[in-house]
This record gives sequence, structure tokens and C-alpha cells, in this order.
Amino acid sequence: MSGPHDHVGQPLVAAVFVRDRSHRYASTIRSLLLAGVDHVIVGAPALDTATAFIVDERTEAVVATSAAAHVNTTSDRFDATVIALDEPVIVARDAFEHSQSMIELDARIATVNYWSNYAGHLSFPDAVPSSHQGSGTVDAETGTQRLRSSDEPLEPVTVPLASGPLVSISRRALTACGPLIDSGFDELAVSVAEFGLRAAGRGFVSLLDPTTFVVRPFDLAAPTTPVLTRGEVRGWLHDRHPMFPAAIDPQLSEAGNPIERARAVSRARVSGLRVLIDGSVMGAWETGTQVHLMSLVSALARRDDVERIVVSLPGPTPPYAPAALASPARSPGTTGDALRSAA
Repeated sequence: MSGPHDHVGQPLVAAVFVRDRSHRYASTIRSLLLAGVDHVIVGAPALDTATAFIVDERTEAVVATSAAAHVNTTSDRFDATVIALDEPVIVARDAFEHSQSMIELDARIATVNYWSNYAGHLSFPDAVPSSHQGSGTVDAETGTQRLRSSDEPLEPVTVPLASGPLVSISRRALTACGPLIDSGFDELAVSVAEFGLRAAGRGFVSLLDPTTFVVRPFDLAAPTTPVLTRGEVRGWLHDRHPMFPAAIDPQLSEAGNPIERARAVSRARVSGLRVLIDGSVMGAWETGTQVHLMSLVSALARRDDVERIVVSLPGPTPPYAPAALASPARSPGTTGDALRSAA
């Protein structure tokens, strides 16, 4: 990955809205600056609340009545794409390297969203939001590095509904489709979802950058119920966009949908593949078939992207097989045990 400030074109600007005085944003702002953000504009209804998070000359405190208004004002002021958030998060160095390029090169993009442990339908590594501490997921830095580690880059994914604790909002889309609307629910995610639906009606798209993992730590602020699951929020969105949720929910729940496929590939990139091999041919005698299967197991075990190999056997491990199964990444087992181990 390249170093901070290697981006070209527009400046990197983040609009951080402090919607709760108990939320702790200092770590968030430091991580944004380490990620190469040029300006962090901290907004809050009371100036002293925002001022508490000033770090250096790249940070500024302003009065803002809502998260939506803060994003709009920041975008107008800098005439630039805005990285918007109203929850404490931690991002990796160069977190916005890919998304910034995507927005600058493609005028059709309205928002770029990111994997996060607490991002509704864009949660990672599982399809449901979870505590970062309890999910077993690596941190933002290591997770992002692993997502970008292969010579085969993960491709952006079109998402039917923008979500997540942090989102990049295109200046072009804000100009063409109008500003974010203050929903009255006091959470940026609602305004971002509405904006994404409105922008889709103008031919814009919302994308997921599957190469970036954003951590929403629970120790910086207790999470609330994912807003897009709340009945009153869904009703508010439906009143403005009648296609929601009837045209959106099926896209999110359909088996094998693009987000689900991207999550599976990303999870394998971060955690490694778990491979289950049918070893029913592993009888008492070693012939060419058995030699071939053990060679396959050994070759897979040498790969960096394979976390575990489970070989289902019809019985005890044959005397010729223990050496091939000696690695901690490889484990034999009867068929039932192997299926449970690989799950």
C-alpha cells in the first residue's frame, strides 16, 4: 500500500459529527489523520463539545445542528467528497486510497461503503453486526492489509442500500441529487440511506469497497440498534421512496447475492480458507489414488490463504497418512467429526 497523502485530485476531508457527548472520538480522529485525511471538521451542537477533540492544525471545531447539515456544509466548503461519520470508528492507514480513486474516476458513484464489524447488512466477517472484541476479527490495520494482500484485487460491489458507521459521499452526487436530508432520527445512517436511494433514481450507484475494514469499537461508545432495521425508520424511507423496502430487501436476503459472495471471498482473504476433503478412499492400502490425495493436502497446506484442511476418513488414520497430516493446519477425522470441524 502507498503512504499517507499519496492521493491526487480533491483533498481528503472528513466530517465527524459528535451526536453524543459521551462518545469518545479522539482515537477516531487520530486514525483519520494517520490515514492521510487532510482536514477533519468536527461538528457538534455545542462548540465546546467539538473543541474537545481538536488534535492539531488539520482539525477544526464548528457548530452543527445535525449530522446531515454538517456533511452538507463541509462538502460545500471544500467542494470535495466527504468522509462522513457520527460514530467512533478506527480506520487503517491508507483506508481511503481505493475509495477516493473510485469516486474520482467514476462520476456515477454516489457513496462508497466499507466492511465493518457493525454495519448492518455490510457487517463483516459475519452477515450480522457483532462486537469487534467478540467477533474474532483482526483490527482495522491488519484486516485491511489482508484484504489487499493478493495480486488479485477484490472488486467493488454494488449495494442496493448504503450503510455503515462511516461512508464516503461523492461531491458530484451531492451536487446533482441535492444535499442530505435531516431525518429527525439523529443518526447519519438514515440520511445516508435516503440519499443513496434518491441518487439511485438519478442513475448513481452505491458501492462497497471490500478492500477496507473499519472497526466500530464498543468501548468508545455503546452501539445502538442498527437503524435500518427499525420500523419507524423503514416507514420514513418508504414514504420518500416507495420502492423501499419491497425492491431492496429481496436483494439483501437472496442467497448468493453479490454482498454475500463478496463477504465470503473477503473472509477467506482475512481468515484463510477452510477446506474439507473427502478422504473416503483412504483405506488400509496405499495406492496411486491415496498418494495423489495426500499430495493435494500437502500442496494446499503450503498456501498462505488456507487456514485449515479437514480430511474426512472412513475410519482411523491409515499408517501411511500421519506424515501428510502432521501440520497443525491439517486434521483428519471421521466424516461426522470432519464436517463439524470444518464448519
